[in-house]
Amino acid sequence: MTRDFNFSPSAVALKTPDKAIFLTCKRTLRERWKQEVPQARLNQRIYLITIDENISESKAREINQKGLIAFIPDKIKMEKFKGMPWIRKLSDLPKEVKIW
Repeated sequence: MTRDFNFSPSAVALKTPDKAIFLTCKRTLRERWKQEVPQARLNQRIYLITIDENISESKAREINQKGLIAFIPDKIKMEKFKGMPWIRKLSDLPKEVKIW
């Protein structure tokens, strides 16, 4: 199997957003994270990555409403967000973005 390494990430994002992965990183999730994150379109994968340990349940629900998947510290995921599949462990990020 051969792989084509002659592709433009921005071309993939524009032409076939369902094949692209959009990442946004914020150290803390205050109000400004919403300004940087566009409303997710159908079939678009936008991952919000944070090390913020003070995420509230209402903020987690807002992340879901915006159509995002959030990756947070593993300990916080297991302690507070077990029933929220759109909130995931940071340690799971590499296998989520693995393309080959």
